[in-house]
Amino acid sequence: MWFIRKSSSPPRAVALVLGPLGVNRSSLDCLADLYDSSCSVVAAASPSLQFMLNQSLKSTARDVLEQASELLNDTPPSTPLVIHLFSNGGCFLLQEIEVLWSENPMLAERLKLGYQFFDSCPCYIRAAWDFDKLSQS
Repeated sequence: MWFIRKSSSPPRAVALVLGPLGVNRSSLDCLADLYDSSCSVVAAASPSLQFMLNQSLKSTARDVLEQASELLNDTPPSTPLVIHLFSNGGCFLLQEIEVLWSENPMLAERLKLGYQFFDSCPCYIRAAWDFDKLSQS
């Protein structure tokens, strides 16, 4: 699932908002609303079924990057790319996105002007068998 919210004027930034695993459209809308109307937003979530079946998230990552690229093509070269990701679902999608950077160098250049914001910590701690590492987490 992904959608675009385009700024009515030239955006101050283009934000990729990568929601947590299992996020619904309403919650993803709320996360995208963290960026006001002066920013363009591509909001996306890892498809839960694909994740659970251990299938590639590459198609979703490619769609998100294509949309971000289209939004950035219409902006001055000084417009930054911001990546704001939530929990494991956002991190899994970011992992695929980072593999695809080489297909569009402009995105990597624009990210140098922006930032990545990790909102909530992804982890795999399971108390049943990771108890000795619990204090380190």
